[in-house]
Amino acid sequence: MKKPLFHSLLALAASLSIGATSAQAAPEKLVLADQYGLPYLLLTVAKDQKFIETRARENGIEELTVEWHQVPGGPEIIAALLSGSIDIGAGGLAPLLTLWDRTHDKENVRAIAGLSAAPSLLVTNRADIQSVKDFKPTDRIAVPGVKVSGQARYLQMAAAQAFGEDQWEKLDSQTVSMSHPDATSALLAGKTEIVAHMSSAPFQYEVLARPGFHAVFSSYDVLGQGATSTVAFATEKFRQERPQVYQSFVQALDDASRFIKEQPEAAARIFKTATHSNLSETAILELIRNPDFSFDTAPAHTQVLAEFLHKVGSLKRKPETWQEYFFESTGNGR
Repeated sequence: MKKPLFHSLLALAASLSIGATSAQAAPEKLVLADQYGLPYLLLTVAKDQKFIETRARENGIEELTVEWHQVPGGPEIIAALLSGSIDIGAGGLAPLLTLWDRTHDKENVRAIAGLSAAPSLLVTNRADIQSVKDFKPTDRIAVPGVKVSGQARYLQMAAAQAFGEDQWEKLDSQTVSMSHPDATSALLAGKTEIVAHMSSAPFQYEVLARPGFHAVFSSYDVLGQGATSTVAFATEKFRQERPQVYQSFVQALDDASRFIKEQPEAAARIFKTATHSNLSETAILELIRNPDFSFDTAPAHTQVLAEFLHKVGSLKRKPETWQEYFFESTGNGR
């Protein structure tokens, strides 16, 4: 990406008299990537309402172009972030924790803020599957990313509970990487070896609205009620070199969170229009108002997953508090 000239011009402007008008800042550009589903509602609303651009102007950035990309999974976002193709990524907490661990003393990736707390449900089209113990060796479970996605980690935690702590990988060989839209289509069609999908909203509710489908377990069963599931993240370099853009993004998330709380009907309409969800506006509104869902930026109950990943060897470093993998601007998490 071409580096912006904003900071150089800002320094030049500071050296001129107050009445000077010849120096103007070059346009800034912010590139973001998120994924599919209701857990990313904060970003959907921020985009629709242009909260980032508004905050940028308030923070002294005359012109900020925000470029949005939507991708099917975390690995693509992580690769883009580390290559410098994007400035901010959004994804599950589990990939962020791995990224935080692996980029220590290098890119130093951390979470900027929480995006949502939302249950991820393991849904199936088989009546005989009532627990994770009921999967046959030939059954396949769709997850966004085998072994590393948040949904794959929740399945591992459920396996550890069901089969014993040393059996946390027992179902890994039966998982298949698929985007939520593709996995939903495969499960509904019922013509493949995919018999279950560790899903997210709104996709899991589209499936559960059909006869013959049910939920086997919820991510809250292993993480705790109201656990943060998705986060926005960036490198330390981006945060340090572009503080006004960073601040504008953080403020925009807070704006979006307030908007959703104060105008849930409008938020449901925005999501329906932006995503063309198969759920009705009314159904989306019900989910937004559902106490199982939260769109606060402060993280909640993230240490459970961090401790599990360290225990099974996926994290070399054990974070003692959530503040280690979130930037300082996050606020009051737990």
